[in-house]
This record gives sequence, structure tokens and C-alpha cells, in this order.
Amino acid sequence: MDIVTHAISGALIAYALPQRPKVRFGILFFALAACVPDLDILFCTTPALFLNLHRGISHSIFVAPLLALLLALLAYPLRRASTPQAFSLRTLWLLSLVCLLVHIALDCITTYGTMIFLPFSDFRVRLNAVFIVDVFLTLPLLVLFCICAFKRIGCRKIACAGLVWMVLYPGLCLALSSWAGHSLAGNLRAQGRTIHELVLLPDFFTPLYWRALYVEEQDGHNVEQEQSISGLGSPRGPACAHTPLSREEILNLSAQSAICRDFFDLMLMPVVRPLSEHHRKAALTALSFLPMDTQGQDTARQSSAGTGHVMHPIADHVARELKFLLVYDLRFGSGLTLGRKLLGSRPRANIPFRLMVVLDRDNTVLLERIVFSDARKDSGWKSPTPPAPQTFGQWLLGLH
Repeated sequence: MDIVTHAISGALIAYALPQRPKVRFGILFFALAACVPDLDILFCTTPALFLNLHRGISHSIFVAPLLALLLALLAYPLRRASTPQAFSLRTLWLLSLVCLLVHIALDCITTYGTMIFLPFSDFRVRLNAVFIVDVFLTLPLLVLFCICAFKRIGCRKIACAGLVWMVLYPGLCLALSSWAGHSLAGNLRAQGRTIHELVLLPDFFTPLYWRALYVEEQDGHNVEQEQSISGLGSPRGPACAHTPLSREEILNLSAQSAICRDFFDLMLMPVVRPLSEHHRKAALTALSFLPMDTQGQDTARQSSAGTGHVMHPIADHVARELKFLLVYDLRFGSGLTLGRKLLGSRPRANIPFRLMVVLDRDNTVLLERIVFSDARKDSGWKSPTPPAPQTFGQWLLGLH
């Protein structure tokens, strides 16, 4: 969920209280407390850390009580004896915990996935109820917050109405999603089509529009279809076909590379397509710095730093045997023309999460690169690092 919605949720919690400490930054504290879990982004300095930390340990329901205690200790003016209507430490801890849990709940209703059970499980909770920036959720909350900010009397009831809307709206979206999904599945079965998996995702202006992703069997092959549908499940135009990445390919890549393993933990329904010519040339250049034997096959899994940056040009017949793949998730997109235009207007508009790999004829990973365009994270081309056993410190922080 976007940071504005998180901040407003904390502010409305403060306005809903029967009384609060008479300090100027009281409302601001609650707004900031509701945003604290997203400070994990400050530590996501590499793509690998982004995969492990974002919506990771800071969003855990088991860490939230400790984080709430830290916030309560830091907010000394709110519990200072000389402050009128001061909170006790216990009350301040409890209210901070509520702000954190509301943040976690708002993230869970989106499609990204939130690891709320860390460090005991890295399962990502995603309810697919609302779009990452949902105007029908955020705009009413923003209006109610502005009324509370400028109205001196009766703001508690208004704030409570906002908190109720934060519960009712996602529930309504989940109900409509179930209805639309069953309607679409019934239409597909009536057409005699074989569907193995169907996931309904929120689109811009949910619940008026949804995106359906489903795997369909066609002539003995699986094809992943992307279909824009109305709020009641009626198809909007033709579906777009994509090539899904098979379970065997996912397991193979994950077994060879820690980055690939973490990437697929985030993905919902990954698809694959060939790399562009530009990226192929860049990959071949990077591959040229790896040591090659006399047959022109890669024989080492070490970075170019270990070769003294000596270039070994790739023979044409070797290059023709390599596989250059681009893997991404259809979850991050829109079936609406306006939605695609809005996504295309982003400062670094591109597929948000991209994994690029180079494999030899034996499906061995030679090079990998992971790019998160919106977060400005790019690993660059490098040799894969095999998954390693998790240390206790990594387990405690929710890291692989």
C-alpha cells in the first residue's frame, strides 16, 4: 500500500481516541508510527536485500510488539508526567502496536505479498483485494482526514468512519473478486476450455475492473492468458497469451542461484520471453570475461574480477547454443488503456521486476542479472551464487 494511505491510517487512529496528550506532534507521531515498517526500504541497497527485506522482518507480526515498544520509548513527550492527558507507557505501546498492525494488514490486502510470519516462515500473504494505489480506498480516507484536521468538534466520529471504511472496502473487494472469478471460470468452462489455474488481480479502479491470469492448455502446451474483465467477470476484449515458466525450469534456476530462488519466492505467475538484442549483446560481453576452455565452454563459476578482466571473445557457434531469457511476473501491469498509460508515465517506466539469465545447452546458469526499475536496483551481469545454508543471524533477520 502507498505511504499516503499508511500515514492517514495512523492519523485517523489518533483522531478516533477519546483523548490524547496535548502536544503539537501527537497526530504526527501516529502518522509516522503507521509508516515505520516501510523504513526497511532504507536497508535495501541491493536487489538481493530488496527481495529479502522489503515487506520482510519489519512487517512481521512477531516483531511488531518489539517495534511498538521502541516507538513508545522514543515518544517520551507523549508519556511525560507534565504533559496534559499523557499516555502511560503501556497505553502508548498498545496504540503504537495498533498502528503497526494496521500497516501490516493494509499491505496484506495488496498483490505484492507480505512476510508477516518471519522469522518462522517466509510465506507471503497476498489477498489481491485492492490495487497498490487504490483511489476508492485512499481518497475517502484523505477527505475524512482533512475534515478532522480542520474541524475541532465531532472529529472522533469522522475518524471512526474512516477506520470502518478501511475494513469494509477491502472486504467488499474480496467479495466482488470471488464473484467475478467464479463468473469468468464458468464462462471459460462453458466454452470447453481447459483451465489449470486462475488468479484474479485488482486493476486500476478496482472493484470496477479486474485482471485475470490463468493457465490454459492448448494443443498439449500450457499458455498463460492475461484477460481484463469487468467488475462482474465479463471479459473486456481478447486475452493476451504469454509463455509460462514451467515448474521444472523454476526449480532448476532456484537450485543454481540464490538470487533466482528469492526472485521466484516473490513472483506469482512468472512468464518468460527471449532477451532483446541489446541485452543479448551486453550479456555476451560480460560472458567474454569468464574463463573458457579450448572447446569454448564455460568451465568456472567465478566473477570477471578473478580473470584480471581479460576478454575471451565468444565463438559464434558457442553463442548460438546459449539461451537468453527474460523472466517477469504478469502481476505488475494493467488491462486498462488508461492504466497502461499511467504505468508508462513512471520516471523509470519498464517491467518493474526483471530477471535475466544466460544458460548453456545443459541448462546451466552462466550469468544472471536482476533489475528493479522503480527502486533503481540493478545487479548487473554476474555469475550465479549457489544457495547456501541459512545462518542463525540470517534466520533472525528473515534473510536467506
